[in-house]
Amino acid sequence: MISKPASEMTAEDYLFRGLDHWFMVKDFSAALADFDEAIRLNPEYVEVYNQRGQLRRVIGDYVGARADYSEALRLKPSYANVHYNWGILCCDTADFEGAITHWETCAELGDESIALQMYILWAKQQVADNQQ
Repeated sequence: MISKPASEMTAEDYLFRGLDHWFMVKDFSAALADFDEAIRLNPEYVEVYNQRGQLRRVIGDYVGARADYSEALRLKPSYANVHYNWGILCCDTADFEGAITHWETCAELGDESIALQMYILWAKQQVADNQQ
């Protein structure tokens, strides 16, 4: 954990401390507070929006997650990882067509992983199954 005085903490410090709170301590409220502070210090820090969006998705705040992913993509439209994470959010809400759109964009932006291709195929199967 980062142990600097608050007056010396940077947005990056808050991001990493938030990740520690999330993954090491499982204190989601403290993680969100750190992400909020990182954004307050640097409102254009794209990665914080991505991370806060992921955490919000995990805790079931889908509206907040969408807002964070939207802001991240407004700041950096070519950020493939945000599209990847938004695809997961779409699956959480049974929006498989949305997942396909985000994952295909992620692939177009350079993610050539087999896992991503498998997710796209799986989501297309979900759409097909739901149309029957």
